[in-house]
Amino acid sequence: MPTQNRRSEATSRELVFVSWPLRQGGILSWSVMGLPLLAGFLVGWFQGGSISGILAGLLVLVAMWRHWLPVSFHISSGGLEQSAFGRRSKARWSAVNEFIATRRGVWILFGYGSRDLWSWMHGWFIRCDSNNQRALFEAIERFRPQTIDV
Repeated sequence: MPTQNRRSEATSRELVFVSWPLRQGGILSWSVMGLPLLAGFLVGWFQGGSISGILAGLLVLVAMWRHWLPVSFHISSGGLEQSAFGRRSKARWSAVNEFIATRRGVWILFGYGSRDLWSWMHGWFIRCDSNNQRALFEAIERFRPQTIDV
């Protein structure tokens, strides 16, 4: 019986991953953040005014918020939760279509069985190394309900 209690405690916990690309990605991440500023400078140059360039660069930086703000991912039996800057997004396990491991992390795609543009644009990317990828996939196996095709 004690083993059963430990098992139920382990499955009720959640796993938390924090992705902070500017801190984890090194110089490459910082250089990627310089691209919108360069684009804003070029827009300002061609438009003949620095205000339009500054606004263009800032708008692109705001659109790229996932690349510079720390994002937390909570994985539990209830599903997945992404939180950044006080904003939370939740996804049930039934909404998740696919998990794709890459060299720099794991993509979580939502959708209905296809890798279309919508799935990639609305997917979540958890930046992690290979050791954390193993822990992430173990948590997914532990928490995700098993479906049986009949």
